[in-house]
Amino acid sequence: MDDTLAQAEIRRWREQDAPVRTEIKRVLMGGLVTEADARPAATSEVVNAIVAKLQSIERSDLKARLVAAGLLLRPYSVTEDGLV
Repeated sequence: MDDTLAQAEIRRWREQDAPVRTEIKRVLMGGLVTEADARPAATSEVVNAIVAKLQSIERSDLKARLVAAGLLLRPYSVTEDGLV
């Protein structure tokens, strides 16, 4: 795939995803608390548990999926003091 075609595909995906991205931002800015703070450092076991939990949630239940995924509006970073 040449660069021009790849860039066109990326633009198309972004346009298709725009409504969902807007809804995610709205929900998170509204104060939705996710499970990001409760997570230990990411290990393969933790990641697999998160994936399994996400797979068990209906695709249409955006809020529950955001909570389980631990999505944040800021970069995710862990220090000795916890989530930053």
